Amino acid sequence: MIRNLRTNYLYFLLLPLVFNFLSNLFDGNIVLQNFQVYDVFSSILIFLFLYSVGFCFKLVYKNITITFGIITYLFSFFILETLILFFYSEINIHTTFVIMNLIWLVFYLQSKSVNKILVIPILLYFLMNYLNNSFIDFMNINTNIQGDVKDVFFPNTLKIYEISFSESILNPTMAGYPQFMSYIDAVIYKIAFGLENYSFIKSTSLVFFWLNLLLFIEVANNRKIKFFSVFLFSLLIINSDWLQFLFVASLMSERMAGYFLAGILFTLFNIKNLSSHELSIIFFILSFLYITKQFFSIMIPLLFFIFLSTKSYKKGSLFLLSAPLLNELSYRTYFYQVPREHHIRQIDILDTIQDIFLIRDLKLENINTILQNLFIDTPFTYLLILVISIYFFSLKEGKSSFELNLYFFLSVSNLLLILMLYISAWRDMELESPIRYIYSFMTVYILIFSKSYETLQKH
Repeated sequence: MIRNLRTNYLYFLLLPLVFNFLSNLFDGNIVLQNFQVYDVFSSILIFLFLYSVGFCFKLVYKNITITFGIITYLFSFFILETLILFFYSEINIHTTFVIMNLIWLVFYLQSKSVNKILVIPILLYFLMNYLNNSFIDFMNINTNIQGDVKDVFFPNTLKIYEISFSESILNPTMAGYPQFMSYIDAVIYKIAFGLENYSFIKSTSLVFFWLNLLLFIEVANNRKIKFFSVFLFSLLIINSDWLQFLFVASLMSERMAGYFLAGILFTLFNIKNLSSHELSIIFFILSFLYITKQFFSIMIPLLFFIFLSTKSYKKGSLFLLSAPLLNELSYRTYFYQVPREHHIRQIDILDTIQDIFLIRDLKLENINTILQNLFIDTPFTYLLILVISIYFFSLKEGKSSFELNLYFFLSVSNLLLILMLYISAWRDMELESPIRYIYSFMTVYILIFSKSYETLQKH
C-alpha cells in the first residue's frame, strides 16, 4: 500500500478534486451547457486545423513545439497588418488573411519535409469551413455577451472583423484598451467560419480548451504527469461555471494570456541546443505579449533584463523589444492622434510608487478581501496549494532550475502587481476583477507543477 502511494501519489492528489466534482454533479451545481455537441465538434475541427499548421511548423524547426507553431501562426496576421499600416491605411483582416496565408504557403513549399503533407492542412481548412457553416444554426451564437465582453471585447472584435483593426483603434469603443487579443479572436473566427459579418460563436473560444490540453501533453515527458495535467485542467474547468466563462465560453482575454505565455516560454526552455535563429524567433513572438494585458506589459521588460543577464539567452534578448518598439512606432505614426494606456493615464505613477514605498494612503484591507474572494473557489485554492508545496519542496531538495524559478517568479510578480495596484491607485475599485487576473495564470500554475514533478523525478 505504501509503495503504491509513493509511485502513484499523483493520482491520489486528484481525489479531492474528483470528490468535489462528483459532489457538485450530484447536487446539480455543474452545468455543461458550454460543452454542447455542435460547439465541441466545431472546436475540434478548428483545433485539428491549427494542429496541422503547428505540426508543419515543427517539421521546419524540429526543436520547436507544435504549440509554438500554432501561436506563431495566429500572431503572424497581426504582425503583418501592423507592418502594412505604415504604408497602406486601408488594410483589413480579410486582405491580411489572404496575403499571410499565401506567405505561409510559399514558406512551407520551400521545405521538403512539409510540402509532401501540405495537402492535409489545406483539406482540413476547407472541411472545417464547410462543416462549420453547414451546422452553424445548431451552435451557440452571441451568448455570454455581458460585462467586459459586452463593453469592450465583443465590440472591438466586431469592428476589427467587419471594418478594420485601424478603425477599431482610431474610433475605439473604450479608448486605450489593448486590442491585440480581440484581433486574435477575429482571426480565429475568420479561420473557422470566414463569414462576411462577425458573431461570437462559442467554438472559437472552446478551441482553447483543446489547445491547453495539447500544451500540457507537450510539456510533460512523463506519462503520469501528462495525464495529471490534462485531468487537472479539465476538472477545474468543468467544475466551475465561472472558469468555463473565462476560459472556454466567452471573449474574455484570460483564456489567451496565460496560454501564450506558458506555450512560448516552455518552447524556449524545451530546446537544448538553441540556434541564434530559433532564439530570435521565440523572443520576437514572446515580445507581443507586451500588448496583451496590463501586467504583461510590465513582465516583458522584466524578462528582457532577466534574459539579458543570462549567458545562454543574452544574444537573442534584444528581440524582446520588438513589439514594444513596433507599438511605440505605431502610436507615433498612424495612431499618433489616439490616446493610449487607458489605465496608466488614470494613475499618478510617481505618487503611487511613493505611496507603496512609504506605506501611505494604502487600503491594505483590500488584500484580505481579494484573498477571501479567491479562496471561495476551493478547487482553484487547492491548485495553488499543490503548486506552492511542490515548488518549495523542489527548492528544499536543491532540484529547482532557472526555468522553474522563472515561472514561479512571474506568477508571484503577477500576484504582487495585482495586490499593489488594488491597495493604492485602484483601492476604491471593485474587487472581483483582480481574481480574473490571478486566474489568467492558471496554465502557468499547472506548468509549474508539471516541471517541478519532472525535476524531482529526474534526480
